[in-house]
Amino acid sequence: MTHRASLLLVALPLFAQTPPDITGVWRANLAKSAIPGPAPAEYLVIITRKDSALTIKTLIVRTPANTKNTATYDPSTAQTSNWIRGNPTKSHATWEGSTLKIASSFTFAGALQSYQDEWTLSSDGTLSNIHTQAPAPVARVIFEKQPLETAADFDQPEKTARDAYQNVQALNVPASSLLSIMNTYCLSLGVACNHCHINGQWSKDDVPAKATARKMIAMTRALNVDNFAPRVGVSCYTCHRGNAKPLTIPLE
Repeated sequence: MTHRASLLLVALPLFAQTPPDITGVWRANLAKSAIPGPAPAEYLVIITRKDSALTIKTLIVRTPANTKNTATYDPSTAQTSNWIRGNPTKSHATWEGSTLKIASSFTFAGALQSYQDEWTLSSDGTLSNIHTQAPAPVARVIFEKQPLETAADFDQPEKTARDAYQNVQALNVPASSLLSIMNTYCLSLGVACNHCHINGQWSKDDVPAKATARKMIAMTRALNVDNFAPRVGVSCYTCHRGNAKPLTIPLE
């Protein structure tokens, strides 16, 4: 056997390395983590696997409302798609040693946004996540494995949007889903948050478009109840198609 062939045989196992098992229920050690913004009371991650695809469910408990999300990533495919916080998001996942790297992008108000996540299983059994999305500070979260029954915390009852936020009138939904719904409205109309709100003063009714939005929410709800129940047959996008003012006749 030649020297080159023997080196190749030694190298092959390195390239065929099996990815680490990061499945399970993980709770953040907040004292060891660096999370920008208001400190959460709880941060839980549930990771399951089917073939090469990983589903990651996250629950962040903080005031005024929780953040919940479920997304699936498959390193064996060129791209995966998820709805993340009301935005259709495209991601590319790859294993690099013991680290799962996920590069994601979405479009909001006509601008392309991107972020990266790195999930690494350490030799001490902890799981770390480094989240990078400029211009925000980098977030580093250290997770410790929990008993499987801890996953039930993900489905615990939560406040409604009306209870968690000020001046929410039209949407009696779980508080964790409100921002995702708002982002979907932005996507449907091709606008940003300031189309209906004053940035940083979300509860104020100074922008006339907010009153119009409440009427439109009531209208689509009535249409669905009267004509399509129990499924949803119409939404903001049905008429708006990315335009603040829906077209009444086809474009030439």
